[in-house]
Amino acid sequence: MQVADQTMERPAGVPAKPARAEVSPAISLVVATVNRTTQLVRLLDSLLAQTRGDFEVVIVDQNAPGVLAPIVERYAGRLAIVHVPCGLGVSRARNLGIRLARGALICFPDDDCWYAPRTVADVLAFFDTHADVDMMLGRTIDAQGDESVSRYLKSSQQVSWRNVWLAGNTNALFARRDAVKAVGGFDEKLGPGSGTPFNCGEDTDFIMMALEHGVRIHFEHAVATHHDQTDRVLDERYLTRVRGYSVGYGRVLRKHGYGLAYLLYRFARMMPRALLSLATGNWPQAKFTRVWVAGALRGYFSALPF
Repeated sequence: MQVADQTMERPAGVPAKPARAEVSPAISLVVATVNRTTQLVRLLDSLLAQTRGDFEVVIVDQNAPGVLAPIVERYAGRLAIVHVPCGLGVSRARNLGIRLARGALICFPDDDCWYAPRTVADVLAFFDTHADVDMMLGRTIDAQGDESVSRYLKSSQQVSWRNVWLAGNTNALFARRDAVKAVGGFDEKLGPGSGTPFNCGEDTDFIMMALEHGVRIHFEHAVATHHDQTDRVLDERYLTRVRGYSVGYGRVLRKHGYGLAYLLYRFARMMPRALLSLATGNWPQAKFTRVWVAGALRGYFSALPF
């Protein structure tokens, strides 16, 4: 394993110079990956272009043996990469990555996102000037700069129980090592590949656990990670994903003490659009609402132990 030690800013596109393995990186990027190669290459190419190179990439590989070997070899000597196999489960993979990470900061980019050239530099500068912040969340945007994956807060602010649902996801989550250790990792019953019905919610759950442990969290609107727009075509493939996501949503609400009244409030906010869909014959949208409500209730009342 090689570790970059170049801490000064350098021109975009110039790869980090490898140095002694005992030098700890400023930040560890834990990348849980499965069934994606082209997207992973895009992410790694974006890391080659960073204006700061004092980081490591911990690739937690859930593919069959050998699938990623050519990609890892391609970047050997140009990026500091730790490549380790892992069973299925994004939360399981991230927890393994946390145990291997050596950086003072840890983050969790998805294998299908990518960074602008100054992302690492901007994140490190933020933490250098905000000693009172343990964890920072940013936005996720597409190549055109439009918000992707979900919608976010409109301005920078402290993250609390009031705004946590709009504060971001793990693509743009950056945290001090001590904060990550305090949380204790991701809930392995949540997220894709968990083997449970809860195919979503692991990122918001992680943020909520951080709040419960007194971690000081800040949402920084100016910081963003790139990610393609999430496909929202209301076909059966999308509805299958919605079923898993909504079950995870209900599970996270119950886990963190949100009462049934809150869940019913969320449903009530969906009803006007649902009724309009029925009135106008927009059956796919009406079906989406039914699937989401049923899934959220299933997750909320699941008997699976926490």
